[in-house]
Amino acid sequence: MQGAPDTQSLTLCGFFPFPDCAPPTPTTGDSVNIVTGGGSSSLTENISVSIPSIVAMHLHEKSWSLNLGDQAFVAANCYRAGGHDITTGRDYTDNIAGFMNHSGTSWMGDGTKDSKNAYSSVGNFTWASSYNDNMKAAPRYPGIEYASGTSNQVSWKGPIVCFNRKVVEKFANGAKGWEVNISAKNVTAGFPTLILGDRVANTGYKKVETLYNASDKTSKSLTFNNTNVTGMGMTTGGWLDDYILEALVFDGNETSGTKTADVVFQLTGKF
Repeated sequence: MQGAPDTQSLTLCGFFPFPDCAPPTPTTGDSVNIVTGGGSSSLTENISVSIPSIVAMHLHEKSWSLNLGDQAFVAANCYRAGGHDITTGRDYTDNIAGFMNHSGTSWMGDGTKDSKNAYSSVGNFTWASSYNDNMKAAPRYPGIEYASGTSNQVSWKGPIVCFNRKVVEKFANGAKGWEVNISAKNVTAGFPTLILGDRVANTGYKKVETLYNASDKTSKSLTFNNTNVTGMGMTTGGWLDDYILEALVFDGNETSGTKTADVVFQLTGKF
């Protein structure tokens, strides 16, 4: 006689006719919340992220070389920085730091685009029209210019200033803020006066400092922190550009030869 067929039992918990079955046991790491009879079910996921403390900088140009014997270079990068007083018989130097710090003076970019740097741009360098008579190209070093069409009739002479632009990007994620310090180190004897201006991108903040004064051989640092920059939080908010304008003033305190100085850009995060 043929035996009775095997039978299997299938239970669908939560569905008719088995609405009150015990909930399944979740696997490790799962989270289950079954509410019978309607209402709402709520679960919480915990996310853990380990973020390292980071302070970083990216300087678009790591060196600046000038050859004042190259007349074409001087004409393209240098301007009058004062004049010569026939009464005193001495040169006088304009307030270059004051010019850079003027509200109408602005700069950004690297001046010369670095094709290998996707974030490099030429940018611009502009100033108030009231400075147009001062900011005239200097044709040569030492500063002397001849009247148009002549080679022996002097129309101007005096100090000159050469400018250079570059971008330094900074990143800091400290919860207590950050601080910038820019200084001139290892300045050789006979180096010219060095003035540096820093504009923080998209903030309106600008600061100018004479890092090295050739007349009295003194040095200063340009410093500021996140609290000085309007609208700035504790971090830099990602990579933040600083537009740098460097000015070398040749007013007769420089001496011949190859002169060098190191400009140190330092960012300190507060954690």
